[in-house]
Amino acid sequence: MPNAEAAARARDGFRMDPAALLAALRDWEARGGEVAAVYHSHLDAPPELSGRDRAELTLDGRPTFPGAALLVVSLRAGRAAEAALHGWDGAAFVARPIALTRGDS
Repeated sequence: MPNAEAAARARDGFRMDPAALLAALRDWEARGGEVAAVYHSHLDAPPELSGRDRAELTLDGRPTFPGAALLVVSLRAGRAAEAALHGWDGAAFVARPIALTRGDS
């Protein structure tokens, strides 16, 4: 889903436009879909969930997208440098670093 505020928050967080998100989710759910993953990148910052990320991904202390994988990729010098997959364990987000591989193409 395109994010008009991405440039302003790209260093360590993101924000989804609430109206656009709600419209997209309603359409997706009407077709039987569910959110399996949320992806965003951090520019020159580690792939941990920032305070800003956590605020966008929770409501009243509960995950906005329960069961969805949260992939954060750290971009350095325009390339993916690190990545982490985050999930909700019932009380908090937990992270698992993942390996990045590069093709020779």
